[in-house]
Amino acid sequence: DRMVLAGIHMILRTDRSIAVVGDACTVAQAMELTTRLHPKMVLLELTFPEYEVLTFIADVQKSGQNPVVLILCDLRTSALASKAVLAGAAAIVLTVQPPSVFLATVRSMACANAPITPQQADPAYLTTAHCGGTVRQI
Repeated sequence: DRMVLAGIHMILRTDRSIAVVGDACTVAQAMELTTRLHPKMVLLELTFPEYEVLTFIADVQKSGQNPVVLILCDLRTSALASKAVLAGAAAIVLTVQPPSVFLATVRSMACANAPITPQQADPAYLTTAHCGGTVRQI
């Protein structure tokens, strides 16, 4: 969705240390860009079919590139977000959170590269992210 991409760009542009290197509107495009550009982080909005999201995460892990995969979701997609974390995504940010929380999560995940545990992937924990050995509310 172009409106969502525009909003994400606006938020990320407020931090000069973050560079957006590509945009994808399909999971196939995301995989192609990830393979070609080798980003440190991939932000995945959960508007894609479940199979495609989980396959993307598995394929990225198999590729050996190991970018941090950050999931952006709303409350309707929280079950899929939980499955994505169990599959290897590093953190979840709910779209109901303020932009400052999103930006702080991007920063901390890019620095820490520390995934959350499977126990924290439970939908009850969807507002937490693991960074630097501690769990913080986001």
